[in-house]
Amino acid sequence: MKCLWVVAFLSVFPGSALGGAPSAESLIEGMEATLWSDSNHGRFTMRIETEYWTWEPDLEAWMVRQV
Repeated sequence: MKCLWVVAFLSVFPGSALGGAPSAESLIEGMEATLWSDSNHGRFTMRIETEYWTWEPDLEAWMVRQV
């Protein structure tokens, strides 16, 4: 369930994941849009590094509200 919040955040604020600092107002507006919308879609790349290997999977997620 924690992953869903990360996906929702990245789909609403992709620029903030790249180092841009959004304002508090834009964060609130984005989360309200996410929480009240009927669906959401997000794509991102996660970098995983260990001492022996590096892996960068491209991830994609959907959220559809079921009423």
